[in-house]
Amino acid sequence: MSDPVVTILNGVPNSGTGTITTLGQTLVDGANATIGITTGSGVTTDASGTLQQYLRGLVKLFSGVAQSGAGATTSTTQRVALASDSPGVTALGQALMATSVPVTMASDQSAIPVKNNASSTGTQSIVASSLSDTTILASNTNRLGATIYNDSTQILYILLSNATSSNTVYTTQLIAGSYYEVPFGYKGVIKGLWVSANGNARVTELT
Repeated sequence: MSDPVVTILNGVPNSGTGTITTLGQTLVDGANATIGITTGSGVTTDASGTLQQYLRGLVKLFSGVAQSGAGATTSTTQRVALASDSPGVTALGQALMATSVPVTMASDQSAIPVKNNASSTGTQSIVASSLSDTTILASNTNRLGATIYNDSTQILYILLSNATSSNTVYTTQLIAGSYYEVPFGYKGVIKGLWVSANGNARVTELT
């Protein structure tokens, strides 16, 4: 016996072959089918519900996201705001390198202005030579650079530290009549002493 073939219109069989027993029920074709209840509240969490409740929940979720965030929401522009603790979302602001997002410049990036920390002021001072540790230049957070000229016939031992300078503890030696440029960015104390007291150190600090 072959299977019956039936055509259904608006839930009611209207043509076909074979014997069909509906037992008093209406066969549905999808046009008038209801999947689950139609009055349930939308489900927006990991909870049980009907298909209709899940669909209603999705509408609520998408509606809430599209209308949140900064700026005006129009028919063509939607603002999206994600929680900072959402998976895969990195919060804005300064963070450790391991939790920061790398940034790549655009291929057509225009010139980026860079601040030029050029000095416009030079302040001179003279430090008399000494056989013992002496301060050549005090620390200065506004210092951009400094120069030291050994105006002496004796060697000057220079120390870039707030320690005690000596002929064994020093950064560099300046022979008679030599000139030294302090490394850029060093703002700390500069110490020194001479082999014998003779002449001066002529210092210029740039700020």
